[in-house]
Amino acid sequence: MYGTTTSIRPLLVCLGLTTLLGAACSNPAAPSEKAYSASTTTLTFTAEPSGAFAASRTYTLQNATFRALSMRSGGAIEIEARPMSPTDKSGPWTFMMGSPFGRGLAPGTYATNPFETDGGYGFLFFGFDHYCGTPGSVTIHEIAITPSVVQRFRASFTIKCDGGATVRGDVVALADPWR
Repeated sequence: MYGTTTSIRPLLVCLGLTTLLGAACSNPAAPSEKAYSASTTTLTFTAEPSGAFAASRTYTLQNATFRALSMRSGGAIEIEARPMSPTDKSGPWTFMMGSPFGRGLAPGTYATNPFETDGGYGFLFFGFDHYCGTPGSVTIHEIAITPSVVQRFRASFTIKCDGGATVRGDVVALADPWR
């Protein structure tokens, strides 16, 4: 009985939200939770060497400015990290993800395509001279957004970039105020 109750509860919550808000619930695959709680805004990524693009970067509030936008009534998000150091010419770096039209973003693991959200989840990652827009995957661990404001967002991602480099990273946005 315990297993049945815990598996029905998320369905009932989803049905209640669908009734109240007219929104559909979707969770393609539950994310595997990391054993930590993010407490600061960061963008960290590593590009495995391939061609001209090999890099490892960590941006925090101490070395970058961040901007986070919720778009399409919470169905898309854009997070930008702009290095503060005048010697760091690699940025800004931008993480963009969108859900299919009519759906919102929710915790889960998503296979992504270039930013085309008519039928699937879209994802782009790009910086100064590098564009990553081939199929990839994003795991949203935590999300709290309104139609226009990103309050909390934590995700990990993998994507292929121009020249064939594979980029793996994590992004955390804790806004209002930035922390």
